[in-house]
Amino acid sequence: MSPMAKFHGMITTFAIGTTYWLLLHVSKFIPPGDSLPPWKKAIAVYVASAGIYSLSATVLRWALDRWRLARQVFLEAGYLEGTWIGCYTLKTGEKLYTVEHFEQTLDRLTITGQSSTATESRPRYTWTSKSSDIDVEHGALTYAYSCTDTAVVPSVTFDGIANFKFTRPNSMTPPLKIHGHSGDLIDMILYPNNEMLLSREQVDFVEAWKEAVLKTTC
Repeated sequence: MSPMAKFHGMITTFAIGTTYWLLLHVSKFIPPGDSLPPWKKAIAVYVASAGIYSLSATVLRWALDRWRLARQVFLEAGYLEGTWIGCYTLKTGEKLYTVEHFEQTLDRLTITGQSSTATESRPRYTWTSKSSDIDVEHGALTYAYSCTDTAVVPSVTFDGIANFKFTRPNSMTPPLKIHGHSGDLIDMILYPNNEMLLSREQVDFVEAWKEAVLKTTC
């Protein structure tokens, strides 16, 4: 079940249950139902259900947008938020270390990243995701990105696609490692990359790059 389907399913169940409870226990404070024509009963039920649904959805969305723990509990095995580090090798044999920030909400995953050499923190490439898809059942992440090569003057921007598989003990657990590859559309060369979760926080790129150099290999 997708996060959005889960979200709406929870809200619908809560709204129906709350509406039933209100009609059952609060009815003594309102005119008897038998005194109302059927169309007024229908309107009362629809209005109450819609109001409860809207309020519940607003409260839950507010909590998910602001509390990382709430997102982690709700998204379960599809929870990827945090700072990820890795390493890949160019066709020239040069190794570049990657840092990616995964910013996640209920219905969106935005990825911003950069790669640098082992000796210089200044980014060689920077990229931002244009779209992303998380396949929780099969443990896969796919995203399209726009990448800028800052090593040339003037800089060059091009598109690419990344595909990663989750490394996880079971299908109910969010991954702490992912492995896969990215491919730039300008040359269609695939660059394998193994990444690991550094922190659930958005760690500064330079600090995360230092950890990538120490902890990752390619």
